[in-house]
Amino acid sequence: MWGAIGKQTVGTGVVGFFQPSATCQSYKNATLALATPIEDINACLNTDLTELQTTNLKGEVQLFKGNKISLYNLFSKKVRNARNASDTTPLEARAASVIVVKVPGEPKPAVLEWVERLDWKAYTQALRIHMHEHTAQVERTVSAVSQSEELA
Repeated sequence: MWGAIGKQTVGTGVVGFFQPSATCQSYKNATLALATPIEDINACLNTDLTELQTTNLKGEVQLFKGNKISLYNLFSKKVRNARNASDTTPLEARAASVIVVKVPGEPKPAVLEWVERLDWKAYTQALRIHMHEHTAQVERTVSAVSQSEELA
């Protein structure tokens, strides 16, 4: 019986994804970049922090002479935090979204509205909630039309 576990963190700079310092941003100028040692340019690149995880397991049993059973498992996982990262799309990209909320009140609900910069998970949830609200509006409209047709 044997097993192995490995974890590797790769901190490689992402090409074109410079750190925000003035020196690093100046390397976008091709003439300056060509005159600069590659080590200096590499030091100015933001890293993508790729993580590689691997697990190997193997079990072997000899039931009797000349006959054995082997089980083998390999699990690998790659995690990246910076897919498509660039100077215009940072590691934590956010989208400006107009948030509109109806607050119960008398004689009618008040409407609050503001702009919020949402990360991708919050943006996805906002779209999902928005879709459910529209679905409910359509269901209410169909129900009202059906009831009015029954009365006619």
